[in-house]
Amino acid sequence: MKSGKIKTILKSAGIIGLAAGAVGAFNRLSYIAAGKSEPAADSGYYNWPYGKIYYRVRGNGKPLLLIHSLYTSCCMAEWDEAADELSAKYKVYTIDMLGYGMSDKPKMTYTAFIYASLIKDFIENVIGSPSLVIAANNSCAAAVTAAKIYRDHILKLMLVSPNGINDTMAVNSSRLRRIIMEIPLLGTAYYNLKSSKPAIKGFIKKEGFFAKEISRSELINKFYRSAHSEKGNARYAFASLITNYMNMDITHYVAATGIPICIAWGEENTVNPISSMDTLRDILPNARYYIFEKTKLFPHIENHTEFANASEDFFR
Repeated sequence: MKSGKIKTILKSAGIIGLAAGAVGAFNRLSYIAAGKSEPAADSGYYNWPYGKIYYRVRGNGKPLLLIHSLYTSCCMAEWDEAADELSAKYKVYTIDMLGYGMSDKPKMTYTAFIYASLIKDFIENVIGSPSLVIAANNSCAAAVTAAKIYRDHILKLMLVSPNGINDTMAVNSSRLRRIIMEIPLLGTAYYNLKSSKPAIKGFIKKEGFFAKEISRSELINKFYRSAHSEKGNARYAFASLITNYMNMDITHYVAATGIPICIAWGEENTVNPISSMDTLRDILPNARYYIFEKTKLFPHIENHTEFANASEDFFR
């Protein structure tokens, strides 16, 4: 091989090496900047077959399980304010879903059916009796699936702007995209970009809340720390999320659960517009419906007191 070609190859290899080093440094700095989340005093871990599940318990009374949204960086902190209110009347369980927060993040395909199994097993093995359940946004498909398949585990189900009405489903080409997103160096870097503090702040300001003047810095910090609690492995759930493997059509399941259902919606929701509620009204004419004015994706945070009152009214 001529010396010129050798120099070109070595130069290219050097550039690639520098780029890989820069990406690796970016990934390491992301986890250093996020800091470490510490378990709360009222918390524990459930040893589920797919990994350890972090959860908290507060209050006394009939058991109530709160399931957080599955958007990038979400975790049980989404429920902190509502859980504090509801714990006055219920024994409230909040949970970090597999692949999120302080729960384990195994390499696998994350689907609504996997999460439905987690909900069922958690109620059965940790709570120990049939429970009330509230799920938010894109965790609702899993909660509906659990209610349909494991009918004796959920007493009543409240859904906050449920997905599964107009979802885009995974297709054959989604598998390759998911595998690419799981690549350690590049997949982790892309995940770290999407779960950076500016990205979380932008999502919360644009899609999360209607009231722009209210600071959500504490929630942003909790989401940021939870998104980086296990170095790199959060990219697996993220890969399934952005390639639509978590999505499913709930229209047939939700009508066949056989339990009381309540639907709540933030009136200004732009991620999942309130027009989807009309479809659910046709499917579930006897369900209870709440519309929270001047709220968007997280009415259970933005108007947590009124949300807790509506929940108690439904569960009564």
